[in-house]
Amino acid sequence: MTDYLYNYQFECLEKDFNTGHPMILYLGAGVNAAPNVDMKWAALLKHLKKATGIAYDEMGVLNNLQNDILTSVLKHRLGASYIPIIQDFLYSQCNRDVLADAYKKYELFKSGEYRLWEVPFYSLFVLAELIVKRRKNIEAIVTQNYDNFLSEAIDLVQSKESENKLRAIEVFDGMERLHDCSNTIRIYHIHGYIPPLHEVMPNPDDNHIVLSQDETFDMQRNVYTWQTTVQLHFFAHYTCLIMGLSLTDMSTLRMISFSNQDRKNEKLYYLTASGNGKHVKYEGDALLSSYYEHIGLNVIKNPLSYYSLYKDLYDKIANKQKNIIL
Repeated sequence: MTDYLYNYQFECLEKDFNTGHPMILYLGAGVNAAPNVDMKWAALLKHLKKATGIAYDEMGVLNNLQNDILTSVLKHRLGASYIPIIQDFLYSQCNRDVLADAYKKYELFKSGEYRLWEVPFYSLFVLAELIVKRRKNIEAIVTQNYDNFLSEAIDLVQSKESENKLRAIEVFDGMERLHDCSNTIRIYHIHGYIPPLHEVMPNPDDNHIVLSQDETFDMQRNVYTWQTTVQLHFFAHYTCLIMGLSLTDMSTLRMISFSNQDRKNEKLYYLTASGNGKHVKYEGDALLSSYYEHIGLNVIKNPLSYYSLYKDLYDKIANKQKNIIL
């Protein structure tokens, strides 16, 4: 994607915000990215392998299995400790205290005391500010992540506010337990929710974690799940910002494809970046972007990096509020 097309698509996105379009954020694991923090699937599998007590050189054929199958095998071995081990993996690397320290650097970055790539969880805080400052636009959030990091970030970026604070509500079983709907934003955990260590774990009968192959099959077997309904509804009837995922998940692509027939004027923006830090354009990248556009996505691909992408999101939209045209 050329710089011209990137700027044009960003202008279209900004216009949709300023004309009051109701928006849905659709987020993947990439929004939790931070320097020196590795929460990728490979790192989680390494953590789960270690928990089995089986030495690496004794893993044998397990080391050659694809990730979702290996996760199913490890889950079978770990039994009831499977979810607590994932919980430990997530919150040992990021939690309220870690995010509070990172937010201090985020604030100092604004005054020029840190460089962009030195700020942990920069993308997470940009999204939190976008959600808080554009709350009239953003109807809900759909996430493939299991954690509460975004909720914590939303709270932290409002730390200087004493009233009218936006509160994030974690939805993990399709039931919205809202007694007071004012100043709330729903975060739908379509792959399940794992709370921090100090909170009670939800009932596994209501909170279905989707990570392993057998868990994915269980969700796909029932086409009437709340997860399917929520995704199809939002993709078909709302302008969506899709961020932090590589679109290699067939379930997501299936939902996008199914929703195309019902979508009218709503757009699906896919925000991504080259990731190489240079203005390098590959023919294969252009072909992939062309395919995404073919299946109904408006691709906004930053030619430099994800840092640059999220900085543009902050400068051009989150921190640039105009009078909304109704």
